[in-house]
Amino acid sequence: MITFDNLPTEILILIFSHVSPAYKCRLCLCCRRLKDIIYLTSGYWNDLNLSPFWKRLKNEHLISLLRTRWRLGPPSHRQSTGRKLDLSGCYHIQSHVLEIISKEYFPIDELHLNRTPRYETWINDPWLIDQYYTDNPAFNTSGRLTYWNVPSSRFNRANRVMRSNTTLQIGVKAVELALPQTSRTLRSLSLAGLQFHQNAKAAMAISSCTQLTELDLSGTDMNIPALRYVLASLKKLESLKLLDVLLDPFTMIIIEQLTSLRLLHVSASDITTAGIDPVARIVRKLHKLEDFRLNQIIGKLDLVIDGLRTRTSLKHLELSPKTYRGYTGETVGMADIKLSNMALSCLATHHLNLVTLRIINASQITARGLDNLLCALRHLEVLELRRCETLWLDPLRKLTPEYCPLLRILVLNGIDIYDYSQWTDGDRLFEYLEVLDIMDTPGFNTQVMNRLLDKSKKLKKLRFYGTTVDEKQIPMNKLISCVNKWWDVKFK
Repeated sequence: MITFDNLPTEILILIFSHVSPAYKCRLCLCCRRLKDIIYLTSGYWNDLNLSPFWKRLKNEHLISLLRTRWRLGPPSHRQSTGRKLDLSGCYHIQSHVLEIISKEYFPIDELHLNRTPRYETWINDPWLIDQYYTDNPAFNTSGRLTYWNVPSSRFNRANRVMRSNTTLQIGVKAVELALPQTSRTLRSLSLAGLQFHQNAKAAMAISSCTQLTELDLSGTDMNIPALRYVLASLKKLESLKLLDVLLDPFTMIIIEQLTSLRLLHVSASDITTAGIDPVARIVRKLHKLEDFRLNQIIGKLDLVIDGLRTRTSLKHLELSPKTYRGYTGETVGMADIKLSNMALSCLATHHLNLVTLRIINASQITARGLDNLLCALRHLEVLELRRCETLWLDPLRKLTPEYCPLLRILVLNGIDIYDYSQWTDGDRLFEYLEVLDIMDTPGFNTQVMNRLLDKSKKLKKLRFYGTTVDEKQIPMNKLISCVNKWWDVKFK
């Protein structure tokens, strides 16, 4: 009979390879055998994603962890080892520690030093999911989902998502000294929110990492000449994030030459007077594009959607308008994006494999256009539709489990549904639905919510504002049984 005591070590190593660092540390407390297996299997510690511990990780913790997990070999053997280090948001870590790491433990394959944690990597196991929905500023203090404007570091600072004492202490000088130590092996680099302060040497250090395939410079203050130099030097890029970064038409021409790009996130508000045309030219050239995000838009987007016509590989699409903020950072106004039903028809015809779709404040589209699109997108898992009060839209008829059976995250702001009973009645349900955020939809009432709680067993986060739900008529035992403890349920 096979028991835990006589289970082969090889099987345990395979099982533990799917466990996060937090759970590995807990397993070490169980018995000496598990401790030895986890400590001595060096492959477990190659991927050090310490971003979930950003509030507590300090210099001495990091140094101790690396000394016991990343064993040093002779300099001749220090080649590419598959090591990854993510210190995003770890505001206790100082520059001199990164310099020590670069001398003793580099080269590595991935380095992430974003100003805020990389929340998108926190969904690998239950503990990380707990941290994800607890700390992620996409779920702000009022419970609203705000994915479309979270990655902008200026937005985060203005809205005080992170406190003033959480400024990352790793400076650009340390990055400048560290990158040359790993320039031959580095594949992924994230520096979102880092302030370069016109440091040309830092740009040269980034450009020396010629093997880079992923680069994130969102929210940095890198000037246009330095950015041009960096992009012109990195020919192998497959992922590029330049949200909230100054761009000009010549920089966009350089991006056109990066034909291997599979992911491109850009903000369009600073593309001078050229408008949306440079973006349309880019998407026509990037034949491998799978993930495209365009925010801070002012202009007609039909040209961009038409440019995406031949990109059958597109899986993630987000389009959001320019926002206007007051002196204290609050949103005081928002433009609308010019998107027509013809563009939606193009998406329905050529992009049947879309998994994520976020369209914010689009004018000129109708409920019929959206219904036709939803009928075609049978693989959709994330849907976010927002409309301000001035842009009226008829209720949607096709946003039902029959046409969108795989939805995990659904965000509706100012978008109502013609018949909510289709969500809860019959054999088809939103069985995978985990997050539901509804705002300004008067048709959503208490009866619909009660039925939804009865039928949707995977719901983890609920948020209703501007609906006719009466919280007194919602039995608390339903919320306790259907919603995990770290998810908040909000009512107006």
